[in-house]
Amino acid sequence: MKLKLLHITIAFLVAHFATAQVLYTENFNNLSVGNVGTDITGTIPGQGGWYTKSYNSSSGATSNFFLIENEINKGKL
Repeated sequence: MKLKLLHITIAFLVAHFATAQVLYTENFNNLSVGNVGTDITGTIPGQGGWYTKSYNSSSGATSNFFLIENEINKGKL
């Protein structure tokens, strides 16, 4: 009986702590395909308020590093 009561208690505790709350979710389907922004210094927001900052020290860093693309059967990424 004690073992059965222990299993029931553990099951209730696991079920109680297994719930979660979504604090933030983002959907990119409202944004247009292409560059997210034009500023790679991270000071001016681009589409949807997203900031783009490149830590690449090479001279080839462009806004093409941050793209929104269509994926078949998935939407925009």
